[in-house]
Amino acid sequence: MDSNMEHSMNDSNADDDACCRGHGERQTGAGIEGVPQIIPPPDGVHSNCDTCEENYYTVQAQQKAISLHRPGNKFCAVYEGPYTDTKAQDMMDYAVEQTTKALEQIKEDLTLYGDLILARWTKKTKDKRGRLLSSAANVCFGPWPSAETREFAEKVGNDALKSQLRKGEPMINNALLGSGLAGAWVNIEDFAGDRMKLFSLLYSRTRYPPRDWALFDAREMSRFFFRPATPLGYNPNCVMMTGKAYGRLVPFDLDLIHSGVAVGFPRACATAYVQLALAGGLRHIVRDIVAEATPSGNSKWVKLVSDGLHSSVHRAR
Repeated sequence: MDSNMEHSMNDSNADDDACCRGHGERQTGAGIEGVPQIIPPPDGVHSNCDTCEENYYTVQAQQKAISLHRPGNKFCAVYEGPYTDTKAQDMMDYAVEQTTKALEQIKEDLTLYGDLILARWTKKTKDKRGRLLSSAANVCFGPWPSAETREFAEKVGNDALKSQLRKGEPMINNALLGSGLAGAWVNIEDFAGDRMKLFSLLYSRTRYPPRDWALFDAREMSRFFFRPATPLGYNPNCVMMTGKAYGRLVPFDLDLIHSGVAVGFPRACATAYVQLALAGGLRHIVRDIVAEATPSGNSKWVKLVSDGLHSSVHRAR
């Protein structure tokens, strides 16, 4: 498993146990370090259907990924290997459980240190916020562009580079996404420049459980499905993405996929582990802000939330 994703999964584990504890051994095809095994999608998946292609890799996509692969790089759009139903369900259960655990820990921190978090994050400059986001949750936000790189971009007039900088994208192609693991909305420039974005994200992710964000996250992280930080496993079944059934493996049903009620296991697993990485990253951000401080209470945090998280937007910069 890729070290970045392993770290993100570890982020949400309070005991810092091995990220895959309890998962059993992976079943692999030909092995991702060699020529990966090409696994066709389940029978019934439509060719040239955008919805179907967003849930399972097509044979053509896997063949193209293998043909374009260069030694030393990671494979994209290929599977690590087949997973049994037990393994697939275990992967989903672990991700949902650990994401929920991390969010509960953040909620507790907001109760104990909410006012301190507000004060310390507000006082930080944009550059200090960017550096903290990058160091505490690099797997989600990516690297923070340095002042030296910005100055160089302005001097050489490199429009493409300046565009990367404005979007908060890394200077080199990293293994995740330029604009953030969870989607383009996780943009380090925006979160560093507007203090309210972090507050809103902390509130919204702790207010609603992972299942309420599942369809949103599955849509927003679609690029990650084709450029994963770690190879995805294959299982032909679907995974429920709504309500209390979120994360439950069910038999492949194309109607469920097209209705949006369920997605294919590969995409569901990617979504669940993106949620875990985001929750773990947010917890590290909160802990870095709090450091070794004593509890400060959360009366100001509660007021900010009750005011709709926008009463101080005009002072957010």
